[in-house]
Parts: sequence; structure tokens; C-alpha cells
Amino acid sequence: MKRFIDELMSALIRLKYPDYGKRGVSEQDKNVAAEFGVSPAAFSNYKTGKRTPDARMSMVMSTSWADSLSKIEWKTLQGRLREGSFDATARDQLKACFQKQLEMSTSRGAFSSLVQSLDENRGSIRVSAPDYEPFSGASDRFFNRLYRRFAGQLGISSDETTVRSKFNLDEELRSGETHLALCYFQQVSRREAAFTPTPLRVNLSAVIKFKDRALVEEVARAVSSADGNRGQSAIRPIVVRNEAGYVHCVNTLAMKPDELEILEELNLNHLAEALRRDGDGSGVRTVVIDEFSAIQLLNRLGSEALLAVPLTSIENNRHSKFRRELPQYYMSFATPRADHEFSAFFERRFAMFLRSELETSALALADLFWNVEDSAFKATQYMGRWTNDVYEQRTTHLADRRILARQYALYTLGLDQSSIEIDEIFAEEWRRILKRARAIVLEQTVAAPGLAQTEEFIHEVVGGPFGQISESGQMLQLRAYTDHDLKMGEFRGCYEDEVLEMIRLRLNGRDAPETEITVEGVNPTQLNWAVWNDFNVNGAVSLLSRLANMYDRLPTKRDPFLRTNDLDEDPRSVACQIREEIHKGMPSYSRIFLAIAKSGYSERNLDDPQHAGIICIREAEKNNWWPDDLGETCELRYLWVTDRYRGQNVSRILLGTALNWCRQQEQEGGRRYKQVWLAILPHLVEAIVRVRRMRFREAKDQSLYETVVPKGRIVFERNVEDPSVF
Repeated sequence: MKRFIDELMSALIRLKYPDYGKRGVSEQDKNVAAEFGVSPAAFSNYKTGKRTPDARMSMVMSTSWADSLSKIEWKTLQGRLREGSFDATARDQLKACFQKQLEMSTSRGAFSSLVQSLDENRGSIRVSAPDYEPFSGASDRFFNRLYRRFAGQLGISSDETTVRSKFNLDEELRSGETHLALCYFQQVSRREAAFTPTPLRVNLSAVIKFKDRALVEEVARAVSSADGNRGQSAIRPIVVRNEAGYVHCVNTLAMKPDELEILEELNLNHLAEALRRDGDGSGVRTVVIDEFSAIQLLNRLGSEALLAVPLTSIENNRHSKFRRELPQYYMSFATPRADHEFSAFFERRFAMFLRSELETSALALADLFWNVEDSAFKATQYMGRWTNDVYEQRTTHLADRRILARQYALYTLGLDQSSIEIDEIFAEEWRRILKRARAIVLEQTVAAPGLAQTEEFIHEVVGGPFGQISESGQMLQLRAYTDHDLKMGEFRGCYEDEVLEMIRLRLNGRDAPETEITVEGVNPTQLNWAVWNDFNVNGAVSLLSRLANMYDRLPTKRDPFLRTNDLDEDPRSVACQIREEIHKGMPSYSRIFLAIAKSGYSERNLDDPQHAGIICIREAEKNNWWPDDLGETCELRYLWVTDRYRGQNVSRILLGTALNWCRQQEQEGGRRYKQVWLAILPHLVEAIVRVRRMRFREAKDQSLYETVVPKGRIVFERNVEDPSVF
């Protein structure tokens, strides 16, 4: 391994003097120079990196220094050798090990910056990346895509990216094996690296066997060191050398290497095998690793394993001390700290690249979001449910799983609303990309590729096609999923399809455009009521079913708060009547009018119009209970408009269309209608106000209708021959 001579000399000196450099060394240097067998002047040149020793001097120095270490206990010296990156495993190997490294060393003066080599077309950038799907490794992953476009624009020559499974970044940069490392976690422990961070962040996590779930809170407390204790004995960590989990266990938990089970490479299969092995009683076997690798491992192990700490999100970071105490790392580009010129060059040019590549970078980030969310959602079925720091041993419902996965992906990529709103978190060039990427993700949430899962989520929250938004808990779920400030007042009473359209409008950030309302009349006897995918059948059934649901929620005649006490009819019986009529195909009705809404704010709505309202016309029947005086009348029933389209005069349009149809029947050879009427329950105050505005008047002789209208309803009449519509 090639090293700078000044760094090598410091490492050699610390084998004997571990505290070297912490206090004045000028007098000490004379003695150390003698122990190396060289003059103080030569020692100064080597120590400052100005010159390197030749082969003869390397042999002299290695022999003298190896002899000077003979009085140090071998066990103590072994630990120092590992820290200094010397590979000697026995005392008789010291001389050869030192001599080889001295001969291979490089002076700072002889070092030529990579920038100069690139300018003179004498070199290319050696690039490496961890195999960390979907972030880096293969050419189609986020960091690789970003770098390939950057290098292409600048005309930089690059070797093929080397994919690595080990986390020995310092060694790669020191030896010159790598000039630029993609997607490495920014850590203070990286001595050789200068980092150019991205907004992508990864937290630490842990995975245990499912059979150890009773100890999950104890494990979370130990991993996070939430109670302030270090050197936890409750767990037996399984880590990957130099990976985030290894660094956390050694530095934060102050655990010794012999307390850890250390794997040399990040390999999910090997981690799964290690976790499956039986423990030795020294603690709960726990894979401590970065959070996304923990998610991938959980997907690999399935029901055998369990995430031992709450999943990262803004809410969990605020309310869970287990999550809050764990470290967070930014995924970064890393360059050699020793080559200041190249590090500054890359940071400056990359920032310029990002400023000019807003759309392509945002699209790449949006693609990454859906990959991360998908992996997280699959894993949520094995995570269990946490409330703050209490693990609840029960299944997480589908809607909650969607929220967990989405919040995790948004936060990990810096796309959550809280991160976007805090300007100082990220550099200006990244803030522009994040805002655009978030807008793309929100647009795709209600289009491809996110539409299907959003529809599934809304279905779960609302409770099916006939469920409505009525509880604050439902709104909390919608806000958590969309990461958007949705108002209860706008969604209250909305059904499944209406909720989707409202969310589409809000996420696209557009004001509601003009809605086109048309009315279509159908003869119920000509409809095939068994064919639910027929547009008109589907609309009539859906609207009438919602109306029935409304009657189900009205107070009954036994309700002490109901002002009228002489009702013969329970509102719930009306709901049953509607459902029975639907089942029979509405045989008593001569016409059904459906209001159809088309709005311009979504392509889907243009292709798939929404049913906005309904009114049904029931003719006089030839039987012994329909009075002759009502022979030239018809009843208007089930005038109803969905919450989404109320306030847009849809009921007036429906009523006007129904009245026009009644007027035209005699001209077309049909029945003659002089009057229309409708009956309303007395406590439906809004409906009464509405029909009065439409020039209906309360019938003077209510007894005329007593054989066809249940007792307790109020009948309103209107003259069909009145030329005005309203």
C-alpha cells in the first residue's frame, strides 16, 4: 500500500510513542532521528513529506526502528500495528514490513494533483461505489446516473466504476486506488476523505429475530444508548467492518472488537445467516447496520426477523428517543483530502452541474423515491407497530404501512415538507432540485406510477366506495400520506372517488377550474341492472346507495333530540326502501336523470366523468291507493347531489331538466302532467329551504297525499305549466 512519507513516519513513530505530536517535539525529534539511524536534517525532510528515503536508507531505517521496538510487549505492539495499518503478524516480520512501505512511500513535493493530470490528458478518474441498490453500484442507480452525466458534460475521462462490498474508504483514497467514491456515508471518522454531501440521508437501525420480540424495547434502548449507558451488554452486535453499525458500536457504545461479530463485506445473505445462528448467551443477536440495509435484510428474512427500532420519519424523530438518539449520515461523494486541488475542483464543478441540471436530477431523484418507498413498504409487514418508544405486538394495517413507507422515503431523500421549508439545511443548488423532485413525486402520487397505491390507500381509509370522510383520524391519515396540509372542511362527507379528485387537485397545486355539468336521462326499464360496469347503472346505483347511507345516519323517531314525534316512518326504513328499489331495478320510475361532471384539472377526470347528482320521476300508478286527483301529477324523488359538487347549482339543473321533460311528454304523445310534487322529512331543513327557492310551495291540502306519503312528511307542489324554470 502506497503512503505519503510524512503520514508513514507519523505512524511508525506512534508504534513506540503513542502520544507523539500532542506536545512540543523539537527536542524529542533529535532522539527519534537517532533511533531511526538518520541525521536530524534527513529525519525532518521525511517527517515533513519533502523527500523519501532511497532503498539503502529504507533498509537502515527499518532495521534501526525495528530494533528500537524490541522492548515493547508484543500484545501491546500488535494493537498499535493494526491502528497504523502495518500487516506484520510476528516480531521477525517488522523489518521487512517497514522497509517495503518506506520504499513505496511518496513525497508531497512529488505529488501531482489529479486536476493537473486531467488538464494535460495524462490520466483518468478512478471511481468506486458500494453495491447499494438502488442508490449506487450498477449504472442505472442514482449516484451512477448523476456522475455519468456530470462526467459527460465536463468531458472528464473516467475508468469503469469499481463496485465494492468493503467499507475501507480511507485505505482506497490513501493508496490512490480511488479518486472519487460515490455514495459513501459522511462520517467524522473518515480521516482521508473530503466529502461533497447530498441531501440523501441514512440513519442507523437494527434487526433481531422475531422470536426475540419480547426483548425488542431492551434491544432498542441498548442500540440507541438512550439511557446514556455505553458498552451495552444486552446485545451481541453483528456488524460489517467500517460500516455505520461498526463505527457506532465502537465509537458510541464503546464496545471492544471481541464483543462484536464482524463481517468483512456487506452481504445480505451472510448477514441473514449470522442472525439465524443461535446465540451464546452474551446478548440478543442483533444486526446493527444502516437503516436501508436493515430494510433490505428484513425483506430477505421475512417473518423470521423484526426491525428493532422505529422506522425513520419526521414524527418518529420527534417522539421516539430510540430513533432520535441514533446517528444520521448523509450520502456523499468522497475525494482524497490530501489532494486539495482536486477536492475543491470537484465540489465547485459539481455544484455548477447541479445548477444547470435541475430537471434531469429531479427526475432521477423522483425515480429513486418510488424504489425506496417500494422496498420500505414490503418490509413494513414485518416491522410491527410502535407508539413512540412502546412496541405493540400487533399487525400494522395497510393504510399505516403506506404512511410509514412514504414518510420514510420522503425523509430519507430530503423531500418531506419540513426539510423543504428549512432553507439552511441544504445548498441552494440542491434546494431547487428537491423542490422540483417533490413536485414530481406529488404529481405522480395521483398518476403513474403511484395512482394504484393511492387509490388502495384511500379505499382503506374511507372504508370502501360508500364510506365517507367523517372523522379527524381519517384526515390525519390523509395528511400523513400526502405530507400536505389538507383541510377537514374541504373533505368532510366526501366519498372515495371524490377524495381522490380532491387530493389530485391539492397535490398538483392548482385551483379548481370550471366544472362542466351535463344531465343525462335514462329509462330504468331499459337498463340492465345486473351489469355494474355500465356507466349509467353504476352512476344510479352509486348515488342512490349514498343517499340510503345518508338516511341511515338520520335520527330515528325514538331519538329524544328529534323535534317531530309523530313520524310513522323511521328514516332507516327509507334507506331500506331505496335499496329494495335498486334491487328490483326501479320499476315504478319512468325516468332517472343523472348529473355528470367533467373537470379540467386532471386528464383522468376528462376520460372518466364523475356522477354529481340524481333525480327520479315516479308516475301516478293505477291502483286503489293512488287518488284520482293526482292522476295528472308525478312525484320527484331522490333529488340528491354529492358533497363534492354542492354549491354549483347542480340540484337546480337537475330539477329544471325534470320539469322540462314533464312539459314535453304531452307534445310527444305521452302523458300530460300539470303538477309535480315531492315529500320531505321535516327535519331536513336544508332540503326544505332549497326547494322553496326553486318555487315549490307547501301543499295547502296535505291530506290529499296521505295515501301515498308516509305520515310526518311535508309535501311541496309546483305547477308544471309555469313557463319559468325556477
